[in-house]
Amino acid sequence: MEVLAQRIVAEGLSVRATEEAVVLLNRGEKPRVSRETKQLTPELAQIADRVGDKLDTRVNIVMGKRKGKISVEFANQDDLKRILTALGIEDES
Repeated sequence: MEVLAQRIVAEGLSVRATEEAVVLLNRGEKPRVSRETKQLTPELAQIADRVGDKLDTRVNIVMGKRKGKISVEFANQDDLKRILTALGIEDES
């Protein structure tokens, strides 16, 4: 269980990937590495940190084989509006 916990933290496993790993571990099988669990390169980690600093929130970057995904966390609707303003996007509502 400790090894699995370390893997979850080190690889930043999603909840779904963690659940799958637990099920496989309970069956005695070795957990698979999904597309989501690829290691983040130092360059992408630095970019995520810089964007997060600029937006004053947590930013995650996930890189797949052919494409990537960037996610920006926000606490509530007011925080989302603040982030959109920082990005230069006007709120149309």
